[in-house]
Amino acid sequence: MDYTPINARRVLVGFVLTGVVAFLPILFVVAQATSLSLDLSVDLGAVYRAVMLGVVSVVVMAALVSMVALMVVSARRAMGRLSRV
Repeated sequence: MDYTPINARRVLVGFVLTGVVAFLPILFVVAQATSLSLDLSVDLGAVYRAVMLGVVSVVVMAALVSMVALMVVSARRAMGRLSRV
């Protein structure tokens, strides 16, 4: 196990970047929905599609960020094991 100290600043920056990447599609969908429909009649089908698009986008982005993080951690561990041999 690696006993290097954890830098709190790095952890916070990682969480902030992950949050921005995950919520960027939702902000885009909200911006598009508010700019396109300024009338009072609301199409519930369009609202449902926009919400589902936002939710699916967040799930996909979170999965992509997790896979990249998992690949980086796996590569670091593999390189550490190779250097000990």
